[in-house]
Amino acid sequence: MSETHSEKRKLGKAVESSANKKARREVSKNDGKFNEDCIPDGIFPIGDDIFVFASTYYDSVSVHIRRFKKYGKTYYPTPEGITLVPSWIEYIMGKKKVPESQEELPSALFPLEQHIQITSENFIDFTFKRIKYGPDKDPTFKEIIISREQWAEMIEKYGAIENAVIDNKFQCMNLLTAYKTFCDGPIENTLPFSLDVSLGQKYLAQILKKSICNLLNEKGLKQPQTLAEELWGNRKETFNSYVLSLEANEIAECFYNNLFENEHFLLLKPVNYVTEEFFKNLRLDIILREVRDILCPPDCFEYYEDFV
Repeated sequence: MSETHSEKRKLGKAVESSANKKARREVSKNDGKFNEDCIPDGIFPIGDDIFVFASTYYDSVSVHIRRFKKYGKTYYPTPEGITLVPSWIEYIMGKKKVPESQEELPSALFPLEQHIQITSENFIDFTFKRIKYGPDKDPTFKEIIISREQWAEMIEKYGAIENAVIDNKFQCMNLLTAYKTFCDGPIENTLPFSLDVSLGQKYLAQILKKSICNLLNEKGLKQPQTLAEELWGNRKETFNSYVLSLEANEIAECFYNNLFENEHFLLLKPVNYVTEEFFKNLRLDIILREVRDILCPPDCFEYYEDFV
């Protein structure tokens, strides 16, 4: 892996302690290696030196199932492994149990081009084969063998893996560029400090959360409500599934359309407080966690598929 390539690819960008932030930087600088005493957050061991993790390349997020080789206390990545599109992991890791028959294998749920195939002769070990097509339409293959125990470990850690994927996706999302496609006029780089500007930009974050909630509701995610004196909310797995479908342009458009209502505690309309500095300092991944807390409140009954 070249130095330029390794700098652009960052493993496991999740919420991290200072020690794990340093460890993640070391993963990037040292071609993916890390120490067993400080495995970075967002890198999930599933047994036999195989790890699941998310990575970013420019603004694209991928999920990897990869075997590492251990020398002393240091793990080094090997070529053995596959790369998945984030929307596919639900079909692999979001299952209730490891498949026990051909009919239970998730392969049929993938696109017709069969970008991934999962096969097994004994349902003790499973071959995951990733198929990519070049410009000449000739396929290339990557594969890795996963045991039942390792697949069960992925299912057990699915929620944490999916959270790491979402963190990666929204940490690298370029909302400013998307916003500029809907904004009519120029955007100030920054505004002179004042109490009103401070209040206005804090309120922008509230509008952004409201916009994302509205988008998710439009896609079918239910709003929490009290029924029969009990609070009902969404499962976090359901929330994550909807969030993975969000794109920068639809978030930016909804956000922009909500910026024109007058607020009594602000001197100007919210749109006038939008600056490039606001987007630069924005932690969209943290905004998503706050939206998750709204739509998936703690200590509530969880909506289920047949509930209306």
